[in-house]
Amino acid sequence: MALEKDDLKFNFGCASCGYKAEDVPLGRIEVGRMTEKLDALFDRNDLPGAGRVLEYWHAEARRLRDERGELSVLNEEIGYFRKTENAEKAKEAIDRALFLLQRHDLAQTVSGATMLLNIATTKKAFGKAAEALSLYESALAVYREKLPAGDARLGGFWNNYGLALADEGLTKKAEAAYTRAIGIMSALPDGKPEAAISYINLAQVYGQDEEKSGEDILACYERALALLSDVENKRNGNYFFVLSKCAPTLREAGFIEEANDMERQVKEFYERS
Repeated sequence: MALEKDDLKFNFGCASCGYKAEDVPLGRIEVGRMTEKLDALFDRNDLPGAGRVLEYWHAEARRLRDERGELSVLNEEIGYFRKTENAEKAKEAIDRALFLLQRHDLAQTVSGATMLLNIATTKKAFGKAAEALSLYESALAVYREKLPAGDARLGGFWNNYGLALADEGLTKKAEAAYTRAIGIMSALPDGKPEAAISYINLAQVYGQDEEKSGEDILACYERALALLSDVENKRNGNYFFVLSKCAPTLREAGFIEEANDMERQVKEFYERS
């Protein structure tokens, strides 16, 4: 099982001028309040609760005709429907998001590119890696122009782009993407868990590369385990979410004791939350 980097968030801020009267927003939703509540619910793995929060804020954004606020809700919904494996709802959210991105001419902004990345990751998750690649490349063009080279968002990009490349059989390009992700995330103070995800993905793509040995694959898994067990990692919701994603893949690779320990930690964390 390949692993994605899952926290793709943004806030579109204020609306532009020049609308027809019927398009002028009646008010603004409280995006910060929404994301704070969602983060707390995701930390407890309360997906039904998160779904209710998203439903409320989406209705509120539509009531207020707050289309940029609605884009922030849609971005969260796209990730949520990916997590809950609801392809039909994900497609509805993606179609609406793409319409609003074009309507507000936002695709060339960092926030718009982040949304394209989220959409691409969701398309890949539902078996549409070929469609995802062009969206990834559009997001990358913006990121390269507007983000510093070591930005965490670029680390997340390269990992998720690697997943789509691997699905399309572009092994060497996938390896290069994961290596870029590792270089960025391992250099960031809180990036070790995400670097571990990329090492696990790299190990899996090495398994499809005749030039790589069993030792190369084993080294990737061992580096991932070292990063996940680093004492400097913050033991927060994101950390335990990463553990929950990594454990099944590590078990399949033969790291049964380590996977069992990770799942025990995850269970204890959610029981305390």
